[in-house]
Amino acid sequence: MKILMLSQKSTMSLIITLSIFLFLINTAAGSSFKLHQSADSAVSTSTIILYHPAKSFGSDFYYNVYLNDSIVYSTEWGTADTVSVKASKEYIIRAKTGRKETFPIQIEKGKTYYIRCGTKRHFLISRPSFELVEKDVAEKELIKIKNSKD
Repeated sequence: MKILMLSQKSTMSLIITLSIFLFLINTAAGSSFKLHQSADSAVSTSTIILYHPAKSFGSDFYYNVYLNDSIVYSTEWGTADTVSVKASKEYIIRAKTGRKETFPIQIEKGKTYYIRCGTKRHFLISRPSFELVEKDVAEKELIKIKNSKD
């Protein structure tokens, strides 16, 4: 088994090429998956995938998800969004629906983070919730989202 070693520049070029390829495929397929590309692509990046599982509890409770001060995703059951971010930085994922819910996350270079956006009940009030999910669990949920759109 051969191991392919790439320089940092080659790795960045590969990530950008794959991102563009995935964007074009998803756009052509009419997928609900969207790609936001950072304006400064030359900086080392990581990926955050935000998703709201298909038909989960409180799935008709929608809210905007902010990454620091920018809206990056609007929850709706069975949707996902991919955001490229600068690595080696702390971000705050948050939502405000009456009470601000925050989820701090330290981003490391080259990693992909899967964040499940959901709803939690607090007495009679629904509130946004965020959960960092393992890759294998998230991928299964993302496949269900994709299959529910077909």
